[in-house]
Amino acid sequence: MGIQWPEVDPADIERLVIEKVNAYRIAQGDTAATLLPGLTEVARYRANELTTNFSHTSPRDACGVLKYGEFIDMTLYGLTAEDSYYQGFNREAIGMGDWFGTAESMSDRIADGFHHSKGHWSYVGSSKYPYIAVGVTKANGKWYVCICMSEENYGG
Repeated sequence: MGIQWPEVDPADIERLVIEKVNAYRIAQGDTAATLLPGLTEVARYRANELTTNFSHTSPRDACGVLKYGEFIDMTLYGLTAEDSYYQGFNREAIGMGDWFGTAESMSDRIADGFHHSKGHWSYVGSSKYPYIAVGVTKANGKWYVCICMSEENYGG
């Protein structure tokens, strides 16, 4: 019988990942990102999608499903209503792992992973994106994470 880890609340991991990402941003001379609760719902939606489709392409746009963000009416540009969409964030970083332990230790691994990924850190760690949200979920024995970064506050 191995170590019995306590159940971890994904919301605790989300909060700690934001704290750690912001500590890295401040250490490099950037500003901390501000958590947007509305965007958190989008990040959680995306994290849940990742459990069956680990990809940046989503079968259903999270912002459209949740009606979050700025509505872009494409009929104003000669397109159809079906071409309209919600703009709720600019970039996302996704991850998956068989992390275990406490919320503190898992959030360390997640934040460190994105910090040490040059491609992800180019926007997660950039003051160009002053707004952040993190969604975390567990399924199939793995943890899934989505970090949404936004240039604009699209409604808190």
